[in-house]
Amino acid sequence: MRYACGEIHTFASSGWVAYLFLVRRTRPTHVISLIAVLVGVLLITQGLLGVLAPEAFVGVVRFFKAPSVIYLAAALRIAIGIVLLCAVTGSRLPIFLRVFGLLIVIGGVLTPFVGVQFADIILALWSSRGPGLVRLFTVVSLALGLFTVYAVSPARRNA
Repeated sequence: MRYACGEIHTFASSGWVAYLFLVRRTRPTHVISLIAVLVGVLLITQGLLGVLAPEAFVGVVRFFKAPSVIYLAAALRIAIGIVLLCAVTGSRLPIFLRVFGLLIVIGGVLTPFVGVQFADIILALWSSRGPGLVRLFTVVSLALGLFTVYAVSPARRNA
C-alpha cells in the first residue's frame, strides 16, 4: 500500500507522535521513584545474600569497614537517604519513607566517625554467635527492602 506525501505528513503530525517523543518525557518524580525502587531492591538483595550466604555477607561488611572505603559507604548512605526523602511525594507510606530516609542520612553522616568501631562490634558479635545472628540481621534488611518497594509504589487510585 502506497501513501501519498500528504498522507504521511498528516500521519506524522497527527499528534500522537509529538506526544510520544516530545511531550511525554520522564518526570523527575518518576526518576526518583525508580531510583528509590532500586534502593529497595538493593536492600532485598543484601538481605537475600545474608540469608543464603552469611559468610559472603560478612565479607562485604568487612570490605566496607576499610578506612578508605568507609567514606564511600558514608556517601552512599547519604545519597540513599536523600533519594528516599525525595520519593515521599506520591508514595503509599510517606511517613515511613521520611523516617527511614532521615535515619539513613543520619547514619551516613555518622559513618566516618563511628562506622569502623560499630562494624568491629557487629562483626565480633556475629563471629561469637554464628551465622544464625547474621541471618537475623539480614532478614530485617530484606523486610525493609520489601517495605521500601511497597512504600515507593504509587498509591492506588479508585477507578
